[in-house]
Amino acid sequence: MAPVIRPRLSLISEVAMPRYKSMSSLVPALDGNELVKGIFSLSFLMICVVDGLTCSSFLDLNIFKSDIISTFYIAKLHGFGMFTIKQMEALYWVANLGTFEAAADYLNLTQSTVSKRIGELEGHFSTPLFDRTSRKAALTSTGRDVCEIAEEILKLNNSLIEIAKAQAGAPRRFRLGVTDLIAYSWLPELLQRISDRYPGMTLEPEVELTSDLLSRLAESKIDFIVCPRASHHPLVTSLPLGSIEMAWMCHPKLGLQGRLISKEELTQHRILIQSRGSVLRPMLKDIIDNPKLKFKSTVNSNNMAALAELAANGLGVTVLPSAFFRRYVDEGRLCVIKTSIEIPPLEYFVSYREDYNAQFLKEVTRLCEAVSTF
Repeated sequence: MAPVIRPRLSLISEVAMPRYKSMSSLVPALDGNELVKGIFSLSFLMICVVDGLTCSSFLDLNIFKSDIISTFYIAKLHGFGMFTIKQMEALYWVANLGTFEAAADYLNLTQSTVSKRIGELEGHFSTPLFDRTSRKAALTSTGRDVCEIAEEILKLNNSLIEIAKAQAGAPRRFRLGVTDLIAYSWLPELLQRISDRYPGMTLEPEVELTSDLLSRLAESKIDFIVCPRASHHPLVTSLPLGSIEMAWMCHPKLGLQGRLISKEELTQHRILIQSRGSVLRPMLKDIIDNPKLKFKSTVNSNNMAALAELAANGLGVTVLPSAFFRRYVDEGRLCVIKTSIEIPPLEYFVSYREDYNAQFLKEVTRLCEAVSTF
């Protein structure tokens, strides 16, 4: 039976405090309490890992995984070397993305490099971390325990980077997903601010429908999304960003401006509407699927800018966010239609997975709040 190792706080303090003091001299501008929380807690966990001990947090010394701890301890005694951040990253992303190939793509590594890092990590343990009989890279019971500890170490590593650089520890690659509306408005400014703050980062913006963005986020195929629907995935945080006023619009030559347009007159025209999968579709269900509102014909598109251009060329009536297409109105290419068929505001959310880069993703959320035009 594996021994249960329980460190004494006094013993850990003897080891950790000299390291804390030497580190604190390198960052004298920081408040002492903040330094203790950031550096000392990280030093504590790292020292525990190196010396064969681990815990889930500095403030809860009673939460241990005895089997994993004893393995760490035996590995140290037999000179198997130290665990590395690169190994932890490889383990985390293989486990979360489901394949070695996907993890290699995310980490911008070859698949053989990821396999090598996992192999080196598994060499420290008496049982495999992954079940190789499954098509996907499924964690074993030991693998789940190790991955949980690895995520904590990665979080603390980012915390130390945050203290040292006075900014959130950030990934080398950032996959950001938005809808076309954001892409055509304030996405460029957001990317510029992220690039200025994290100059070495590779940015990968994607423009997709809301349903596709939510699916990709749930599958860890994207890191952060901005779209008009909150995620209900248990591992995803969704926060409201703001709402957009929607309006009926058309080209002035249709003669629908400057007066209240009845439902009967509005339906005499072609409706230009977003296709299925768009968040606007459910909002307009009572209009599109209403047997009493039969429009002349329908044109579906998954691109809002395309709908605006079609309307600006006089092809029909459409629903658009008025603030984002005000330039079209100022140029006389579109006009707002006043009608009794009301459209509710469109609320936007930022969503991201609660992984070890959460502090960085919270910083991106703050940047979105600063640059958004909602």
